[in-house]
Amino acid sequence: MKEVNLRQFQQSLVETFRRYLFTLNFISDNEQQLREAFWKCLLQPDVFHREPLLSAIPAYQTAQSDKQG
Repeated sequence: MKEVNLRQFQQSLVETFRRYLFTLNFISDNEQQLREAFWKCLLQPDVFHREPLLSAIPAYQTAQSDKQG
């Protein structure tokens, strides 16, 4: 199984979503200052995402089954 780097995955997801939000809005190309301001807002931390929450759950010991085959 390939290991997943959580930081890289999160960053890739954030960048993809940021580009999606920027291209989805309908700010005219004539409004360059507004487009730049919108992009700068999307680059701010905690604007539309937070750091990922990682919770490790320890493995529990498996009990023997009472069923008889």
